[in-house]
Amino acid sequence: MTTLADNGRMAHALQHHGLIEVPLPGRPNGVYWLRLYRGEPRCVAVLTEVPGNPSASLTNAVSRISDFVARRFSLSLSELTVFEIWARGSVGDPGVKRVTFTNDGAEKAPGHRDRRDPNRVELAGFTGRPEWWSSTRRVVEAIVGTRLAEMPPHDELLASVRALGGGTTRDVWRRVFEVVDVADLPSPHNPSSCEHSARFEDIEERLRSDGVDDWLAAGRLFLDTLTPDDCARCRYHDADWRAIADESVRIVEGLGVRDQEEYLAAAVRSGLGEDNLGWLKSLFFDPIDVAGGSYTNGQHRGCALRFSGAAKAVVVTGDEFVETVDDDWTYDGGG
Repeated sequence: MTTLADNGRMAHALQHHGLIEVPLPGRPNGVYWLRLYRGEPRCVAVLTEVPGNPSASLTNAVSRISDFVARRFSLSLSELTVFEIWARGSVGDPGVKRVTFTNDGAEKAPGHRDRRDPNRVELAGFTGRPEWWSSTRRVVEAIVGTRLAEMPPHDELLASVRALGGGTTRDVWRRVFEVVDVADLPSPHNPSSCEHSARFEDIEERLRSDGVDDWLAAGRLFLDTLTPDDCARCRYHDADWRAIADESVRIVEGLGVRDQEEYLAAAVRSGLGEDNLGWLKSLFFDPIDVAGGSYTNGQHRGCALRFSGAAKAVVVTGDEFVETVDDDWTYDGGG
């Protein structure tokens, strides 16, 4: 039923209140919520981003969405005023924007803009680049002459989006922690934080002068030069790495395959002294990572393990797929 707005004019009539599926070139169809109000002098399209939209966001596709709305409902573009809403819970900044358009990305379509009140822009048509102007729900409701129709709660909304082929997912991966022989750890390839890094650089330069450009070969020779006194002068060796390594093995073998956070929690509960506990925790929150025969992280700790007398230690050797989970944000009202 059409009613009088507060200003005495007839309120706009709500013609569409639901999802629309918008074809987007080279991408899946976008899914958005549309409230279309028919009235004079212009119709009003209120567009809202929804959870599970499998394509371009409302902001990135607003020109094509607006054009789709005009064509679907047999409107002239010059008759359409567009508002964009990002609701609470969404990945965008919650709020309302008035969207205006240029014809060619440079010149405005014929019309008038009140610089003191951008929400009063009156354009004769649009085909090009959008611009966004801060607005409010109160402004939209004043234009249409009635309160905006409410969107459904999250579960109902997301189910409707999924019925149109929406819904987004992400793959969950976790790091693979393995017990390895310390003797099999690779040599350092660039121990820049080592007390004896200049020695490594000298070895590397000597190999290069002989035509051998191989960091790992330099690392192997570097390890052969280190004496107990050398190790004692390096801060990375200033811990009981044998006890640390043994505890890391106990944790992983005791828990089996778990997430990184669970190993770290077990390390925190360890009975190691405070000095060694910090290094133990580092093996799980910033682990030694070995891939392709060299370190991607943790070469200094690997060197300390090598000289500790430990037989085995825990390192990361890769990632493994766990599951695919829903990755949709939760609509929390305000749409």
